[in-house]
Formats: sequence, C-alpha cells, structure tokens
Amino acid sequence: MTALLDLAALAFATILAHECGHALAGLLNGMRCDLLIIGPFCLRRVRNRLKPSWNRSLLLAGGAVLMLPSDDCNLRRRITWMVAGGPLASLGLAAAGYAIHRALGQSAASQLCWFTAILSAGIFLATAIPSHIGLPSDGLR
Repeated sequence: MTALLDLAALAFATILAHECGHALAGLLNGMRCDLLIIGPFCLRRVRNRLKPSWNRSLLLAGGAVLMLPSDDCNLRRRITWMVAGGPLASLGLAAAGYAIHRALGQSAASQLCWFTAILSAGIFLATAIPSHIGLPSDGLR
C-alpha cells in the first residue's frame, strides 16, 4: 500500500513540475497566471489573487495552466517559450532523477528517483510529441 501511495505522490509531483514549468516560463516572459490545475486541485485568479478550489473537469485532471500575456510584443516567441516550459521541466526532472538514482546506488531513495525519472520522461514524451487526443499536446502547439 505504501508503494502505491509513493507512486501516486510521484505522479502528482511530476505533473506539478510540468505545469509549474509552463507557469515559470510564462512568468519569465511577462505573462500572468490565471489558472493552474493539477489533478483535483485548482488555483484560479479571482479579483487579482490566486484562490484555491477544486478542479471539476476530468478533461483537465492531467494538469493545465492558463497564462495571459500583458501585451502583444513578441507574442509568438513568448508563447512558444511558455508552451515549451512544461516539457523542458519534465525533461529536466527526468535527467535529475536519473542522475540522483545513479549517484545513490541501490537504496529506497534511489528507486524513488528512478521512478521519478521514468514518470517525468513519460510526461515529456507524451506532451512533446505532436498529438490531438482530447486537447492539443504541447508539441502540437
């Protein structure tokens, strides 16, 4: 049972890292975060503040972020970086998880890092490859 909880927590953390990658890239490119969804959790901008709420959409349960630009200057470049931020964060987490796994040798922490690397690499591949299953993937955008 503990292993299942560990995997669920790792899955949540890898999705969180991916969506935060989008948000960070958007913020660095002059955008404002209006919506951040990870699983059942949601942060939604209400009266200029992000307020927690529940995500009621199964379509968005895998995570979503809505970033709005402050102006239209270099908009294509800024949106490209914001969209790429998620897959890049997933790829970075996969690389870090793998490197830590290799450095720790055989231990429980090493195995958690290995699973983190695998999950993050899977999210990277699933989002970077252009596809249109449900919503358009990051790679398609």
